[in-house]
Amino acid sequence: MHDTALEIGRLAIEIYANKPRARILEIGALDVNGSLRKFAPSDSEYVGVDMVEGRGVDLVIDPDQPLPFDVQSFDLAIASSVFEHDPAFWMTFLDLGRVLREGGYLYINAPSNGKVHRYPEDHWRFYPDSGLALERWAKSQNVEMVLIESFTAPRINDTWNDFVAIFRKGAGEIELPARRLNSEFKGANIWTQGAEQPKNPKEFTQDMELLDDARKAVGAFEAQVAKDKEQADRVVSELRGRIATLESTLRQREEEIEQTRRDLDVAQQDAKEVDLLRCKVKDADAWVFRLAGERQAAEKLASEQKRQADDAVNKLASREAAVRRLNEKIDHAIVGRRLVEAQLDEVRSALAEAQLEVSRARSDLQSAQSERSRYNSELQTAQSSIKSRFQELATLTKMLDKSERNKSLMVDQRAWLIEAYTVLAKRPWWWALMPSQWGKRREFDRLRRKKLFDAERYLELYPDVAAEGMDPVHHYIMHGMMEGRTLVR
Repeated sequence: MHDTALEIGRLAIEIYANKPRARILEIGALDVNGSLRKFAPSDSEYVGVDMVEGRGVDLVIDPDQPLPFDVQSFDLAIASSVFEHDPAFWMTFLDLGRVLREGGYLYINAPSNGKVHRYPEDHWRFYPDSGLALERWAKSQNVEMVLIESFTAPRINDTWNDFVAIFRKGAGEIELPARRLNSEFKGANIWTQGAEQPKNPKEFTQDMELLDDARKAVGAFEAQVAKDKEQADRVVSELRGRIATLESTLRQREEEIEQTRRDLDVAQQDAKEVDLLRCKVKDADAWVFRLAGERQAAEKLASEQKRQADDAVNKLASREAAVRRLNEKIDHAIVGRRLVEAQLDEVRSALAEAQLEVSRARSDLQSAQSERSRYNSELQTAQSSIKSRFQELATLTKMLDKSERNKSLMVDQRAWLIEAYTVLAKRPWWWALMPSQWGKRREFDRLRRKKLFDAERYLELYPDVAAEGMDPVHHYIMHGMMEGRTLVR
């Protein structure tokens, strides 16, 4: 027994069995995940009947025979989660009215939706006006069963929405309880005794509302995906523009670096010429050194000749001609000395200019090396920025791919639902005359032939669905899609 059936049944006993030593009858009383017996008043007499023996069953009955009780035997009759399994519940409804005392109540709780659950078979679901139909049916059979209240209860933790109805036997003036089940549970399509219109009318079931909410959520998600894609496209466009700018800057820096390299090559060529000039200056220095030696030798020779001339002047007048010739040689030596000194001055000036050019070349070389270092730093920074942007672009691309895959999956699932619904909706009218199990097999065969769904393979792949006795197609639509289970075709 699911959560809402247990809680509503508890309140039904509390409200409609509120009399001393009440006799309560429950059909389908086998304790399956809970029993309503524990909520009965302590002074009441509780009788539970079912088709099989088990916990909570006081009497085993034959479903094809009337209830083995006298007329007007019970104050409250309970049929909770029973009528959906009863192949002729309308006859059981009349039989329960037979065993009720005048003024007694009949409480019915049956599913208004949900999966197939066979105990041993599953035949019916009850819509909001089912209580009115039962009331008219009983009246047509001369049984006075008055609908006190009915509604469809909201689900809590399980997947079921319960159709709940309270009938009273007889139309006397017995005062009704002040409380109502529909005031305890905020249900939909609430009918009360004598009402012409239901309260809180709802055209759509809660399953349909949840499906509509899911569709709206999908639409919002698709809109968000489109918005995210647009934003991603804009970010990608901006990144591409920035990358293009960085690539242009990088090419400009590479051209500047290449120019600097060419300038460096020129500077290195100039340095080679300076080294060559240094070699020439070194050779000139050696030549000047040799000239200085010759000058010293010439000066020494002139001094010796002058001494000899002085001696000759004092000693021999006849040697004046020789002295004059010697003086002429001295004059020639002096002229040669001046010429050598002039050449030496020119070499020194050329050496000074060469040293100045070398100093300038070294300064230009240092500036070029500093500029090259700065360009290399800017190049590394640009490369790091480009790498970071490429990583951001890769992350955005992955996010976009994931969004596209999710959207594609939802579109495929929606298309599959439409195709499956189209196949299931085309049922021949005469299928309704055949057993439900036969019709279900034919539906499975149609889906398999259309290569939309293989029910037998799905149950083999997911034994938990087979263990619960669920319709594999219904399970996949309600649960399998959201759980990511495989669509077996």
